[in-house]
Amino acid sequence: VVVKTNSMLQLNSPHDNPNPDPTNAYVLPLAANLTLEGTGRLRLFGSTTIGSLGSASAGSSVSVYTNGYTLRVGANDQNTTFAGSMDGFTLEKIGTGTLTLAHSDNSSLSGVIVSSGTLALGASYMFSNSMDLRLNGGTLDLGGYSQGLSKLLVSANSFIDFSGNSNLYFADSSSQSWSGTVTLLNFNPGLDVLSFGNAGGLTLAQLDLLSISGYTVTGLDGSGALLLAAVPEPSAYAAALGAVALVIAGYRRRQRQVSTSRN
Repeated sequence: VVVKTNSMLQLNSPHDNPNPDPTNAYVLPLAANLTLEGTGRLRLFGSTTIGSLGSASAGSSVSVYTNGYTLRVGANDQNTTFAGSMDGFTLEKIGTGTLTLAHSDNSSLSGVIVSSGTLALGASYMFSNSMDLRLNGGTLDLGGYSQGLSKLLVSANSFIDFSGNSNLYFADSSSQSWSGTVTLLNFNPGLDVLSFGNAGGLTLAQLDLLSISGYTVTGLDGSGALLLAAVPEPSAYAAALGAVALVIAGYRRRQRQVSTSRN
């Protein structure tokens, strides 16, 4: 489905609402690819689910009839890039594909939920820092860009990919009850930053749910950035055990020599 420049497609919500309104809005099959060209617009008249959303134009847009709706994107598992702006609704990434957001200003979104697949950023600071992010089983790929947000909510095991050196700043999220592990991929201490506002920005239970290969999260510094302790490689453990074994063997050998000389 292609929405041409200077045109608007209005979507109803029968996938989520048995009584859609208005009657002049349309329904898309969940397998459909939706593309907005030029200044093409998509307008929502209720929460709805679509197969995929794509646009190469910064002049394209998605908006709502009234705030409070959710647009679920990714039901057909395709990889797409959307360069347009989004306004007034919650975006939820579903399906196994990747949705890349390339517009520099999506600050009017009400919220973002990453439920499955990958939501990738194509610009820095595109969201409002008063917006919460919910990780619900998918991957947030920062792609080398940085972002400031409000609280981090976690409702399933999820991933944040720091590929390309990225900074991700959250407000104090200690009031949230997390119910899943957050695994940080490609996190490079000293180059990447993940912070939560202040030294008490996460509870001890939340800190235990952060996973970084090769490191243990020990706490937060005064600015809320992660404090890490390196976990020795298995080879280091083996070398240490080998050294201990050599010391014990040497001790026992000396003891036998002393015993023999006495006899």
